Amino acid sequence: MSRRVARAGAWHHAVMRWRILLGLTFVVAALALGLHPWAWPLWPATGRFLAAHWLALTLAGLGVVTLGRPAWRLPRVNGTWLLSYRGVATVAGVVAATGVIAMVAMLSVAAGSPVPGDRAKLQIDAIKYGLGSFAAAGAAAALLLGVRRQQHTEQAQIHTEHDATERRVTDLYTKAVEQLGSADAAVRLGGLYALERVAQNTAAQRQTVVNVVCAYLRMPYTPPADPPPLPAGDERDPRQELQVRLTAQRILSAHLSPGFADAFWPGIDLDLTGATLVDWALTHAEVGRVTCNRAVFHGTATFEGTAFAADATFTGATFLNHVKFREATFAGRALLDRVRVDGRSTFSQVSFCGEVWFDSATLARDAYFQQTRFVADADFSNTTFRANASFINATFSGNSTFVGSTFTEHAAFDRATFASSADFTRAEFGRTARFHQVTFAETTRFEHSTFRGNAHFSAITGQLMLDGARAEFRADRTDEWPAGWALGDEKDGYAPLRPSAGDAA
Repeated sequence: MSRRVARAGAWHHAVMRWRILLGLTFVVAALALGLHPWAWPLWPATGRFLAAHWLALTLAGLGVVTLGRPAWRLPRVNGTWLLSYRGVATVAGVVAATGVIAMVAMLSVAAGSPVPGDRAKLQIDAIKYGLGSFAAAGAAAALLLGVRRQQHTEQAQIHTEHDATERRVTDLYTKAVEQLGSADAAVRLGGLYALERVAQNTAAQRQTVVNVVCAYLRMPYTPPADPPPLPAGDERDPRQELQVRLTAQRILSAHLSPGFADAFWPGIDLDLTGATLVDWALTHAEVGRVTCNRAVFHGTATFEGTAFAADATFTGATFLNHVKFREATFAGRALLDRVRVDGRSTFSQVSFCGEVWFDSATLARDAYFQQTRFVADADFSNTTFRANASFINATFSGNSTFVGSTFTEHAAFDRATFASSADFTRAEFGRTARFHQVTFAETTRFEHSTFRGNAHFSAITGQLMLDGARAEFRADRTDEWPAGWALGDEKDGYAPLRPSAGDAA
């Protein structure tokens, strides 16, 4: 609100300044066109007068400056120099000085008139003109002071309205926050809706309101069991509290989607550290920094199509069911290290523009990364994929590491592109490891990796290092190893990978 008032005041000052300058320009132009001052005969006489009385005029000018110095020391009006005390004094002084000079010049011309009667008449006219110039100076000063007074009145009105609005917003905000602490679920719901109204009507309060809503969601909470036990004493009914928390979540998601222009709150950060969230749905939204460290997501958590404009942190978060990030965009870093997902993990067609950390994550069911773009470095070291993992058509533009990762079921990297270094050292592959038509721009390391099921490295581009790698010895293996590599003799149930005889030759 304060920024809006400042912008309104600056715009008002600019309009007033241009109006005054434009009006003075029109007045001067009209006088010039109507009076033709360049053709007046008094200019030669004025020059002669100034040359003859330069000392007296200089002393008079010094006197005017001395008398006007106090006005120059007075505080300046905000916005327009012309409406300050300095500006008013300058305009009045210039008008009066111009009139005095013109009067003196006219008296000089009258003194040279050969007709005595005309001489007296001209002198009287000159004196009238001089007195009129002083009146004009006073009128100009009065006009500017009137404009200044009007401007001050309008500014005072703007500030009064701003203060009243701020007080009203503060009162609403305070009462709403107090309602959130009520034991009555209906009162808490009313507090949430009141906060939503405050944020919708006052853009400057939106982040503050969102912070309060996030803080409410961060409060300890256990979702109700089925069937839920009856609350004891003053404890809140978990079923009613669930409805309050779902309302808080819906308020956040409803105002973070640019699809609803009137209700959209841009540039909002979310801090849900340690929060307990139920059926979280934030789809096709635009958010700033998001922090969900150690958050617990009950039900399906959806972030599909959401644009994260800053860092998104989910370190240590737990997803008790499915999680969906399909077509999401991460402009900053994405930290999903030590994440646990008990359901399916969908990251298909996601754009990770910053660094990505999935290290030490545990994905219990199928994980999908098809057509996903990793623009910067991607770290999947020590990640556990307990079901199928699909990186089909994925693009890794930065360095990627899968050091120590475990692929329990099928691992598919078909048609993936590794534009920089890739490292699968000590990785473990379960049923199948499929790298069909994969492009490795640099030498890729599979050293000391373990292949329990079949491995298919068909139509790949690039060099692979498999020193120390081994495969579980089985008679039904149908492997396709990279050119120059083959299985050696079985030992302790595993066959080591060695350079083939043709490659050695």
